[in-house]
This record gives sequence, C-alpha cells and structure tokens, in this order.
Amino acid sequence: MRSLAAFGDSVHAGSVGEAKRLMATQRWTALFIDVSLPDGSGLDVLEQARAAGVSAPALVLTVNHDASTINRAFDSNARFLVKSGDWSAIEKFVRAALSLESRIDEVAAQWKTRYALSRTEIFILTHSAQGMSREELATEREIMPATLKRHINNLLKKTGDKRLLDATTRLLREVAAS
Repeated sequence: MRSLAAFGDSVHAGSVGEAKRLMATQRWTALFIDVSLPDGSGLDVLEQARAAGVSAPALVLTVNHDASTINRAFDSNARFLVKSGDWSAIEKFVRAALSLESRIDEVAAQWKTRYALSRTEIFILTHSAQGMSREELATEREIMPATLKRHINNLLKKTGDKRLLDATTRLLREVAAS
C-alpha cells in the first residue's frame, strides 16, 4: 500500500500484539485494519479499540471477503474494502477522516470565542468529540482526575450543558450542520 506520509504522521503495526500495545498509547484520527496479520486478525484489534472507546473512523482492508469478516467489520462500525491496489478509495477515506477532525476544530474555535473557553476546555471538548474517555483526557493532558472534573465543570458552566456528553453531542451536531 502507498505511504500515508502525504497526509501527516502515521503509525504502522505489523502484528496484533504490536497494534494492541500502540492502541493504548496513541490518539487516532483514523484506523486502517488489515485482517490478516502474522499473529492473528486485525479485527480483534479493532474490536478491542472500540471496547476501549476509540471511535475514530476505521477502514478494514483484506483480500478475504467472506460474510463473517464483512459482518465483523460492520459490527465494529468500520468501512470495508477489498484490497485491490486501487489507492483512490483509501485516499477518499483518509481525506474524509481528516476533514472531520478539521471541522471539529473549526467549530470548537467558534465555541472558544462564543463561550470564552480556555485551551484546556477546548482540548477536553474536541478530544471528547473524537472519542477520548475521561481517563484518556486526564492522561493526555497530564492532570489528575479531580482536576479534569473541575475543568469539565467550568466548561459546562460556560456552555450551559448539564453533562460533557451533552456538550460534545451539541458540538458534533454543529459540525454535521457545517
């Protein structure tokens, strides 16, 4: 497969074990899942990522297009592509994933002005919209859970939302409408 370097940083895992290790240490814009890895199925990695709250767009690539493989991909909220050497479908997927992240950042910038949000509050809002859990937010920002909770409460007071999920959902609705 062609290099994804033209789209920015990318991380490659050549095995299920390596992918599972990386899954816990990275923030993902998009996931490319190869079903056939030397030590198992990339679908196992995708299912584990979804269970951990990773909601980044996912594209499952394989030469194996049996019904059970396709169903597992769709059950994990992923698109499915049979490997063919056609780069255009992969490029379209990457552009869509990057566009979503960019649109989230644009709408969040509007919220920053509208609600006088701090950098930390914008970080919490955008990363929550991209599927990060509270634990991941605290770890990524290198703050204690109690400090994160205080930042979330400040964010909610400014936006008038009752829960972070409400603010995130409202942000994503504005993204979809933009």
